[in-house]
Amino acid sequence: MFTVFEGRGGGVGIVFAKFIKVGKVFHERYSNFDCIGITVTHGNKTFTIFTIYRPDRNNTTFFEEFEDFLIYFESKCTNIMYIGDFNFRINNVDDANTQRFLNIIDNFNLKNVIESPTCYTGNTNDFLLTKSEYSFINNVEVCPVTTISDHHIMTFNFDIICVKKMTPEGNW
Repeated sequence: MFTVFEGRGGGVGIVFAKFIKVGKVFHERYSNFDCIGITVTHGNKTFTIFTIYRPDRNNTTFFEEFEDFLIYFESKCTNIMYIGDFNFRINNVDDANTQRFLNIIDNFNLKNVIESPTCYTGNTNDFLLTKSEYSFINNVEVCPVTTISDHHIMTFNFDIICVKKMTPEGNW
């Protein structure tokens, strides 16, 4: 299953297997970023995954809008992951907007688990944010893509027990 919402300069989407039970699908276009979210329940765990795209433009109202977004969903959901292209170069610590963004995620006790550059320029501007105390994310990898995008592919696993198993033929 693939869900995508596009806009000028980017878009957001989430890909998931048919056997994964997806609950609420949330899509909202804020004035400064685009967002799609899903809830996934597996066993007794529920995860909320948001994919976010923020265009690379200097708009200071993003910070208030993003904080309001976090206040709302952090109070409503558990096991939240925020994945996407935020267009803040986290390795540019002298940039005032980068510092402001880092302060926001720190205030919400969020941690970026991506530790390597996510763009061919050597910048890290794509993030996987989650609570510091969550330990269900592992095997994080960032792999260059040479033909599709100037961004690298981020992959990761999160610890859930899957009842179904894939056959050698690739069927579930």
